[in-house]
Amino acid sequence: MLALPIQTTDALDDDASMQSIYQKQQNDGFRRLRFRQPLEGDYRAQLLSKGMLPLRLALLVAALVGFALSAMDTFSHGPGFSGDATHLRTLPVATLLCLLLGATYLEKLRPFLTGLAVIASLASAASLLVWSTPGETHAVASSLPAYLLVTMFIYLFIGLPFRPALATGATALLLYAGNGFIAGHEPGAIAHGVTLLLVANLIAATSLYTLDYHRRQSFLREGELRFRASQDPLTGIANRGAFEDYFERAWKHCAREQIPIAVALVNIDHFREYNDCYGHPAGDQCLKAVARVVDDASQRPLDFAARYGGEDFVLLLPGCNTCRARDIVDELRRNVIASVIEHAGSPTSALLTVSGGVSSLMPRNGIDDRDELIRFADEALYNAKSDGRNRVAAAEDGVADSRLANVIRLADVRKQFASR
Repeated sequence: MLALPIQTTDALDDDASMQSIYQKQQNDGFRRLRFRQPLEGDYRAQLLSKGMLPLRLALLVAALVGFALSAMDTFSHGPGFSGDATHLRTLPVATLLCLLLGATYLEKLRPFLTGLAVIASLASAASLLVWSTPGETHAVASSLPAYLLVTMFIYLFIGLPFRPALATGATALLLYAGNGFIAGHEPGAIAHGVTLLLVANLIAATSLYTLDYHRRQSFLREGELRFRASQDPLTGIANRGAFEDYFERAWKHCAREQIPIAVALVNIDHFREYNDCYGHPAGDQCLKAVARVVDDASQRPLDFAARYGGEDFVLLLPGCNTCRARDIVDELRRNVIASVIEHAGSPTSALLTVSGGVSSLMPRNGIDDRDELIRFADEALYNAKSDGRNRVAAAEDGVADSRLANVIRLADVRKQFASR
């Protein structure tokens, strides 16, 4: 038989494995601006959510500028500016930007915003080439300054991620060079324009890379802070606050789907005696070992394990009735014994044991009986302790109906009045 007064190499490895996915990603680095899943999906969803208002403002300003330029081209007078089709240079693009702005308000179209932004950007670049003003022919105006603005727009204003922005900017640069050769412009003029656009792409791409890198760093730091706030610092599993938050969401889910939900409270038997016998450092190792067993018991996707306080742990089992939940906790109890943790101070067993209390009910929409469910599980745990420990007790099957819980609550009130 083995006690736990000394932290072994395996225990140290377990502590390392308790690192959050945010810390692991930070350690691995992300110079290619890519996280492992599911972090990458979470980051993009958060970026889209937080960046929606700035994106809408940028699109609105860009559309208004486009309409203003179209009006200027249409109503300007003098040689080299006005023409029958000069408004076509910006009007289609401004219209496309308005459609893109409208798409930001439609939930179903948000996954396609990146593709739509790429189309809008390339359409802006192409319009400067296809619908050049007569002023460029008369050497009064040039599309190059506007093309430089479009380059900045692609990288820094329309909300494109780094890789799509880089690909879009490079495509726009190739369009400019190709148009110059097709139109028969002077090679020196083409080289001059391409050089300016290449420098603009490098500056904008570097700025966007730096911005995205710092955004990702902030995302990892915020995620790590949330993880630490929801994690029990000793055992590495979720703490009571995280359990309460998840319990609320799981309750609503089960009420909506009309499936039962079970709570199991697990308590280490004679833990005070364990500390007295082996010391508090060994007690900490004992808590870690039991926490791993409790966490392993939450096998299904919606299950949730947490440290409830002291030597108490809690399991939330959505979709479980009382019988199934009791079987899960009884298997947990046997696994704690199979861990072979010596407990010389226990009058119950020479090995460390736990007791469990289980309760289950069917949630109803609009009625929050979570406290009642916890109370029944706590009473079941008390019964398990009273019956000799190292066992699992369950609330009566009838308590699975929340309406009966209300009846019991009323009966308790009547008993209080009768005792006065």
